[in-house]
Amino acid sequence: MQPRHPLVPSLHCGESADDLESSWEDATDGGAAAPPPPPPPAAVADDSHRPISDILAAEASHLPEPGYSDRFLDGGSLDAAARLDAVDWIFKVNAVHGFPPTTAFLSVNYLDRFVSSQLRPMGVSWTWRLVAVACLSVAAKMEETAAPPPEELQMAGPQFVFDSAVVRRMELLLMTALRWRMRPVTPFDFVGFFSGILSSGGTGAGPASDVILATQRVAQFIGQRPSAIAAAAVLFTGGAPAEEEGLSRLYEVVNKEEVEVCRRLMEEHFPDTSRLPREPNSPAASPPTKRRRFR
Repeated sequence: MQPRHPLVPSLHCGESADDLESSWEDATDGGAAAPPPPPPPAAVADDSHRPISDILAAEASHLPEPGYSDRFLDGGSLDAAARLDAVDWIFKVNAVHGFPPTTAFLSVNYLDRFVSSQLRPMGVSWTWRLVAVACLSVAAKMEETAAPPPEELQMAGPQFVFDSAVVRRMELLLMTALRWRMRPVTPFDFVGFFSGILSSGGTGAGPASDVILATQRVAQFIGQRPSAIAAAAVLFTGGAPAEEEGLSRLYEVVNKEEVEVCRRLMEEHFPDTSRLPREPNSPAASPPTKRRRFR
């Protein structure tokens, strides 16, 4: 289990970049230099020859803290509506800039892992938005050859606007809390492999990818293994029932019970996959909001 960090509460003390910088120094023992980060792991998505067993072994190390999803239940310490607003903002900006679904998925993975590591509730709504901006900014740098600056990411009608200095410092807090492990295994790493196992004239990987992305809006999927989400999505969107031989091979790789849990959740939350948007609504579809600037 990762150590929890009292980083986000320190952001509540003020709304200036200087306050954020001093709070970071407090969180690192009075400004002492943080230990050097470990080298980032090799990119999974780009390593087509990596054994599936290696990917499966790595997936559990990039999940939120245990019990995180329970904190969104009635009476819990976290606001499910605030999380959903942050996720929807990430999806909208991801679509505006034409980023692939993996960028959005990475962003939400960072968001959930970061929030789950905090000792106290996230508090005010602008904190969620600041973390979301930092998560998308870091994910874009991981996935894109030329990531836009924070100012451009915030042009899609956000309620809050943060100066680049504030976002950069939040990125540092984020990466430190995640122990610089910024290349997690995602369901997209399994979709092609599972589609090949279960190939039976289904609808292909595109609809499965749409479902995978949609799962991030539903708190019940938090903490589910990426392999289980991917297998469930391929089965859920596969059209004709999978052949027994394919199912037998699939369940040699992934846990059947975990897949069935994810599949039942998909049936509950996505009864009509044709209605799942491939891209979130454009900024023009959102009502104008008053923008607060944080320096």
